[in-house]
Amino acid sequence: NENVRQAAEIEQLNVDLTAANQKITNLEAYTRRDNLIIDGLQLSNAAEAVTTPTGNESTDGSGEHAACTEKVVLDLFQNQLTLPISSSDISIAHRLRRNPKSNGPPPVIVRFSTRKARDTVYAARMQLRNSRNKIFINEDLTSTAASLFFQARKLVSQKKIYKAWTNKGDVYIKLSDSTSAKPKLVRTLNDLPPVD
Repeated sequence: NENVRQAAEIEQLNVDLTAANQKITNLEAYTRRDNLIIDGLQLSNAAEAVTTPTGNESTDGSGEHAACTEKVVLDLFQNQLTLPISSSDISIAHRLRRNPKSNGPPPVIVRFSTRKARDTVYAARMQLRNSRNKIFINEDLTSTAASLFFQARKLVSQKKIYKAWTNKGDVYIKLSDSTSAKPKLVRTLNDLPPVD
């Protein structure tokens, strides 16, 4: 009887732990909703970085101050994407640590003051597809969502699914290009076809 009681208690604890982990993941995703990550955005020139006021030094080793980073970001939004985004729409923009495997500039994380501004930029990101500079604007995903999205993109490259994308921190897939095929929300690896 004691073993049965303990087994039931352990099972309940596992259910509670799973629910708690899901709440933490949801909360983390919510806090990232106002962010976008920009890859491939070149560093500001050295002369400009030196004349930027101190106190906003980067911690990524790039030497670029947050004020310079914001200026480069605004230039992208206003001149390349032709969006009416101003400094007041950006809460903070700074470089992330450089990936040791990457030769390019460190990515930039931008936290927007309003979700409306963030969504405007994210919707306009497709304009960069034909850009000479390889610049990509992505959502700031949790590690779980990033891992799922990586697997989903693998399936797209293997032609096992038609399309994969993220929206508001969630991963979606479309199994075929048929108009009757509906987007499917991906919460776990079990929601995806097996990867080779």
